[in-house]
Amino acid sequence: MDPRHWLALAVIAAAGWTAAGLLALMLVAHVGWAGIALIGLAVLLVASRQEMTEDSPAPLPTAHMLARQYEDMQERVPEARLARLALRTERHRLLYIARTFGSALVLLGGGMFLLHQV
Repeated sequence: MDPRHWLALAVIAAAGWTAAGLLALMLVAHVGWAGIALIGLAVLLVASRQEMTEDSPAPLPTAHMLARQYEDMQERVPEARLARLALRTERHRLLYIARTFGSALVLLGGGMFLLHQV
């Protein structure tokens, strides 16, 4: 690669990290560390809700519908259950990223909140 390409890549990376740092600083200044943890909890709630309702026939599943869905999954033969698990894993790749991001926000916000309270 040409040295100019490396320089352009370094400038783009530095600009991205600077923007991310300023965004994080602004977010913490406005909502605080407890707010960061609450945002993470909201992200986790939305991701888990999406994962639970994706296979549901109704937009707002009831406890009875979720219980019936769980019974259907348990009654299948092991090969069909593994095939369904592989299909769900493939469909929920973005939800995995969202849950990881939400968990990181909860841990970071909660840890820093407790650290700054002492």
